[in-house]
Amino acid sequence: MIRNFYDIKSTIRAKAGLQIAFSLVFFSLFFSCSSNDEVVEVISETPEYFIAVDGVKTDFSIDDNPNLTVTVYKDAVVLGATLTGATPISLSLTFTKSGYFLRGTLYMYEGAPYNNQYYFRNYQNFPANFLEVNNFEINELNNTLTIDFEGNLYSDDNNLSSYYRNIKGVVSKNFVRVNENLLSLFYQSIPQYCNALINEESWVAKEIGSESSFTAEDDYRFTIHIAENTAPGSFVFDSNSTDNYVKFERFNLNTYSFDEYIVSGVISYSYREFHGAQRYSHIGTFSFSATNPNNPAETIQISDGVFRNFQTY
Repeated sequence: MIRNFYDIKSTIRAKAGLQIAFSLVFFSLFFSCSSNDEVVEVISETPEYFIAVDGVKTDFSIDDNPNLTVTVYKDAVVLGATLTGATPISLSLTFTKSGYFLRGTLYMYEGAPYNNQYYFRNYQNFPANFLEVNNFEINELNNTLTIDFEGNLYSDDNNLSSYYRNIKGVVSKNFVRVNENLLSLFYQSIPQYCNALINEESWVAKEIGSESSFTAEDDYRFTIHIAENTAPGSFVFDSNSTDNYVKFERFNLNTYSFDEYIVSGVISYSYREFHGAQRYSHIGTFSFSATNPNNPAETIQISDGVFRNFQTY
């Protein structure tokens, strides 16, 4: 209980002392903590986007660089570029919508007015193996393709020992969409196709080598044959058949050649179209099993095969 004026003064002095002491402790803690804090500077680096030929880079960090184009089709993506060099360099690379490399060309020009032209292509067998692709993304929201790639293009597309150019790129680019297929097959201007399920996985031919020989970005090759003057029908075949059959092969990366699998199945055709001069297309189906000649434990099931193949007799 406060009994006189002096009691009031002493009480005020006591409260003031407590407030001052509290303030000193607070500010001491504040400045002590503040002095130990570190200032972290965040530096945002701009990604480097480029395409290089034998290590010579062309910068594509600017989004609207007209020397780089990307076109997205219903079944493929095409990247085209004009690159830095003493003379013009033209590059075109085609990828599947799943991000696997399918085909590529490189043109180099020399001499005024560029009367010397050098042409390089992808190795024709198992192309996806010879150009590595990473970070492949088609951003549908922003209409942007992002991709990293590196591999070689060759002066002889059937010879890995031929002269080659190394291609490397890191690209992020807005694309133009074209609502049509790019990889439709033609042989002598006549439509062709070969599709099947390989161990229940969809396979679609994307290239034609010689007559009736179908490949894609992977290591498979189908060759279809119908004997001359064969009436429509179904035919049992195996690896020894010489009239109506499907030959199935896989590219061997140890020998750099195709291994022919041991096959057994059925091929049918329902219609033959005449193109003149003993040229025909057959429309039909197939299914068979295929066994690795180097490993009998490996058997592949091919089902629901459909084809349109071209043959000259």
